[in-house]
Amino acid sequence: HIKDLLDLIDRENPTLIEKFGGHAMAAGLSIHPQNLLQFKEAFSEAISKHLNGKKPALDLLTDGELEASEMTLKNAQLLCKSAPWGQGFEEPIFYGDFEILEQKIVGEKHLKCTLKLTEDSTIFDGIAFFQEKLHTKQARVAYKLSINSFRGIDSLQLMIESIQQ
Repeated sequence: HIKDLLDLIDRENPTLIEKFGGHAMAAGLSIHPQNLLQFKEAFSEAISKHLNGKKPALDLLTDGELEASEMTLKNAQLLCKSAPWGQGFEEPIFYGDFEILEQKIVGEKHLKCTLKLTEDSTIFDGIAFFQEKLHTKQARVAYKLSINSFRGIDSLQLMIESIQQ
């Protein structure tokens, strides 16, 4: 938990953090700007100690595959009405195998793409934040069904969480 890391940093560097608090799922802190570099180093060191030479698990749990007929604006709207999401009640993430038909970078660092579901050739729009262009035409994509509202028109958009090339 991040608060445990802050506790460790504060014990080992008692003058570094002005104040901090939180719980297992959220934390906040105040530090002087001149201490930022030292804090970054202490934070990295605390993470290294916590991981003890192990790599963190990067598993992404999904709610399974959807058929093309289930990937609809109506279902995205139903999921939206099921919110709020949170710990123990996470927003559903689905996966599927897609062909990447088109891709472009928008807003300098986000990937907007057109995806074709491999199984039945249905085409979807998708967006992945902080994602570079892909160097493959096929990918397994983990996504959330989302609503793209543009100029008063709602459409289905896949909010891409992960791409395996």
